Amino acid sequence: MLARFAAFAGINYRDFLVGCAMLAYNGSEYRIFWGANFMPALKPGPKRCAEFEALEKAIKAGYLEIIAIAVAGLPQRDGRSGKDCKTLPPCGECRTMLSGWNGVKPETIIFTVHRFEEVCEECSFRELQQKYN
Repeated sequence: MLARFAAFAGINYRDFLVGCAMLAYNGSEYRIFWGANFMPALKPGPKRCAEFEALEKAIKAGYLEIIAIAVAGLPQRDGRSGKDCKTLPPCGECRTMLSGWNGVKPETIIFTVHRFEEVCEECSFRELQQKYN
């Protein structure tokens, strides 16, 4: 649910709003971090995905292990794989970024939810990569 609320904080010139919530662990405590996408103008302007925003907040706070990631947005065709999606998975750039972070494990849980409808999908990060890469 937090990922859906986070999407309303996004800024996007084409009204494509995405929210992300991450459950992170610092060795003694769990905490949720959120992010929203930022793309105020056509390229080559700045672009920040919701997943990057949430991960950056977790890292800055010292939470280096990501247990679960939830992404909310309107579904669209995956740009890297070309597959149609029921929900919005992390984009190809975010999947690359997440796979390069040691705190995101193959077994990290990924939830993707439609921003407005009761449609959701769950898989591991490994399964997400296999499906869309």
